[in-house]
Amino acid sequence: MSSSPDSNNDNGAGLLESADIAKVLSSKGPIVKCVMLRATPQTGTTDGDKKPSAKPSTAEEGRVIPDLIDEIEIDTTPSKSMVSKTLGGSFTFLGQYEDEGVVLMIRNIPEDAVPFKKEDLGSEKLSNLRSLCEERDINMEGMLEKSDLVNALIKDSELPPVNPHSLQPPLNKKVVRGDILILKVAETEEELDDEDEASEAPEVNVPSNDEFFLDYTKSQYIAFASRTDIEEESSEESDREAEEGEEGEAYQLDPNETIDEEDKSAMFNLVMNEVLRHYREENGRGPNTHELLELRASIAKELDVEVPNIEIVDWNERINKKSKNPGRRITFGEKDRVREYHPDPNEHFRPEEIAQHDMECQAGDDEDEDETAEENYEPPKKKAKASKESPELNGATKDAK
Repeated sequence: MSSSPDSNNDNGAGLLESADIAKVLSSKGPIVKCVMLRATPQTGTTDGDKKPSAKPSTAEEGRVIPDLIDEIEIDTTPSKSMVSKTLGGSFTFLGQYEDEGVVLMIRNIPEDAVPFKKEDLGSEKLSNLRSLCEERDINMEGMLEKSDLVNALIKDSELPPVNPHSLQPPLNKKVVRGDILILKVAETEEELDDEDEASEAPEVNVPSNDEFFLDYTKSQYIAFASRTDIEEESSEESDREAEEGEEGEAYQLDPNETIDEEDKSAMFNLVMNEVLRHYREENGRGPNTHELLELRASIAKELDVEVPNIEIVDWNERINKKSKNPGRRITFGEKDRVREYHPDPNEHFRPEEIAQHDMECQAGDDEDEDETAEENYEPPKKKAKASKESPELNGATKDAK
């Protein structure tokens, strides 16, 4: 089915209509053969440090350790969650070999994960230890002593040993802890609609579980791992692969979810990654925001998985509803009007009033100065002259001398 020629915004919906994803998500999966690259031997003799007893042969150039390669069977029915059970917990995708048609999955271990130490836990309160056990979903039944909780936490936090297998490029530089599960998957068929040049979305035919998961044997992997003609990618290609890999989110199990929900989420990530990979290969680009959200919502609907609802806003349409001109417009209101200031004549004195006021002030200052001068005036003192007619005064003058 080709995508609609009327609108490019329906590419995501057209992609989903042609991809019968429900067949992958709801059908019962077959039991398929797959390969497990063990970090330590499942059976046999191991030393105290959990070092593998098997060593690679010189002819295989260190890539193949047959004694640590198991061929196992996995039931791909979603409700059984066999992948997480086989790997021992939540898992993430390590990578894939497209030519071989296989995907590699490993335990999802945080990079900053640090095992608990006995001396650190010994100083914790009993209530704190119980809280840690609850966070890690550790069954505390029968644990009456503090030491029981400490030992359980230490065992649960132990990091798996580093996997000794040397992988083919471009995964040859990856450091992996724990086992590596290798599943073979079918290549999804895509067809581009050449008649409709306006359409950018390919048709994707996603097979059912019976067709999607295929058998992969130990001998097939050994033959692939022993090849010496696989060259490493250039630094530019490696950087591009790393950037594309960061776009996918690691799948983590929630202890509060049911097994059915956990495995549905795992299938959601698997199908999403496969569809996006083929989309890039055929179109030379990833889906745009509208296509990606439509794809994500439709897969989640088929799987009955809750995902955050993100509203897609068409800003051009919103602008066109308000105005015929889609350009940006700036409008001014009455509050933005700039008025010229004209002073009120009653607010200020006229020039003649100001001159008269200055004259009155000056006259008042002169009067104040005259009044002050009169108040401080003292008449000059005159010296008394002695006369012959006043003998008493002359005698007083002599006495004073």
